[in-house]
Amino acid sequence: MAAGAHTSAGAERQAARLPAFTAADPAHIDLFARATVRLWEEIEQTSLSGWSTKMVHAARAWSAHRSTLTLPRCNNNYPDGMAADATGALPGCFGPRAVRCTPRRW
Repeated sequence: MAAGAHTSAGAERQAARLPAFTAADPAHIDLFARATVRLWEEIEQTSLSGWSTKMVHAARAWSAHRSTLTLPRCNNNYPDGMAADATGALPGCFGPRAVRCTPRRW
């Protein structure tokens, strides 16, 4: 996905189908995106492959995308009937962009 035809936002929409991604603290995803840039920049310095250059560009685009997110995110992929705690938060709603949310009905 990263070096293919997907945009960063499109790739995240696909990743959002995975419980581990939606449950992750957005700040941790941001950190991972920044670390991915450094990883691919280092690989590109010694690689003879054009693919590593594509990965550097994709990692930079994803990190830039992550840095522009301002809306709160929350994991609301819970089965019907899961209750919020006393503050109105559901499990998975944490981090600097946390919001109160309700379970999504499937």
